[in-house]
Amino acid sequence: MGINSPGSPSSMIPPGEDFAQRQIKDLQRDLRELAPSVAKSFGPVITRLDATDADLAAKDVTLEALIGQQVTAQVGHADAYNFALTPAWSAIAQITVTVPAGYTRALVIATGNASVKNPTAAQDYLWASVGIGPGTSPGYAMRSAIVAADYGSATNSCTRLLEGLTGGGTFAVYLDLSTDIANWSASTSNSANLDAAVTFLR
Repeated sequence: MGINSPGSPSSMIPPGEDFAQRQIKDLQRDLRELAPSVAKSFGPVITRLDATDADLAAKDVTLEALIGQQVTAQVGHADAYNFALTPAWSAIAQITVTVPAGYTRALVIATGNASVKNPTAAQDYLWASVGIGPGTSPGYAMRSAIVAADYGSATNSCTRLLEGLTGGGTFAVYLDLSTDIANWSASTSNSANLDAAVTFLR
């Protein structure tokens, strides 16, 4: 039976003023005595956690490398200036994309726009169509009405997934423009831009 165990004579003595301080000191001593054994028991756990962290970090690097091997990206731009237009479609701007080795698919997002002058004496229309080849692109051309001797613009975009590609092969992204009625002469006011973002997939 300990000195302060219930039922011992000392346990019947009311605690003195320094009782709380002695209790704190006892707890501090107990913690100091327990610390080495606790640290020793947690040592292997910490070692395993460190090893797991290192393993996960290595796997992250491997995973990022694998993802990088599956996907690669390109961007392209083309523009035109001082061109003439007719009621027949004309490829005003074109981007030729080369397929990287080992890739068979491409997700293509393209946007084209044109700002032109109608030099005639009557209202006419500007048509704009973005295409991604080979094959026929989905969607409709955009039309903009332009009054006589005035300026106007049109914008069109297209998204397409190309499959069955071969490394080293090419495909085109293009901006076609046309009028609706008359021939429009070349003008320094006429300009067009075409931009494409291509994500290649294996």
